[in-house]
Amino acid sequence: MIDVSERRNCNVLLNSLNQRILGACMQREHTLKDLVESLHMDMSEAHYRVQQLIKAGILKVSREEKRAGRPIKYYAPTQEKFFLPFKDTVYSTVVDFMAEQIEPLMHRFLELAFRNVPQVGEWGLTFQLGEQDRKLSTVFGQQNPPSLDETSPREMMVKHRILGMWQNMELTVEDARSLTAELLDLYEKYRQKQNPGGEKHLMGLFLVPGDEHED
Repeated sequence: MIDVSERRNCNVLLNSLNQRILGACMQREHTLKDLVESLHMDMSEAHYRVQQLIKAGILKVSREEKRAGRPIKYYAPTQEKFFLPFKDTVYSTVVDFMAEQIEPLMHRFLELAFRNVPQVGEWGLTFQLGEQDRKLSTVFGQQNPPSLDETSPREMMVKHRILGMWQNMELTVEDARSLTAELLDLYEKYRQKQNPGGEKHLMGLFLVPGDEHED
């Protein structure tokens, strides 16, 4: 495993597009044309970024295929794993470091959610007390027109395969551990059922001790 400790190398791997190129080449060796087609980028951009990754010692030319004119180069990672030390990044805290990595994923999740949810009412925030715990909850969603008021949020989420929930829960340590184990088991169950011909879905799981507002 290579320790990517030089500042230049850190900056290279912190770029999301470079990460996608590395991920593709980790799965199988790629030519520039392969990267252009699979990652939907132009040839000049692919060439520039691959050269960056080569100079950083992250990619290498794995083989060349001879043909008339210039040979076709195939690119692969120099190692199976790369470690990027936080201390060598531009971030002041580990939280800032990880938040920068997660933010694009959350933004993409919202893009996909709004793309797949039908426009049936006015978007906005609903403030109400929970039926069971009687605590204030804030829910972002649509105020349905009268004809759709009988459609429950659960039915809407299941129908359109979109789930986004954020809530403070008061659990015993044992119950929290059981919930963690059950979520991991459920995730693994469907991870094993993936089908190459299936539709892509973006998924994330979050659970941590603490409160949304209190330190």
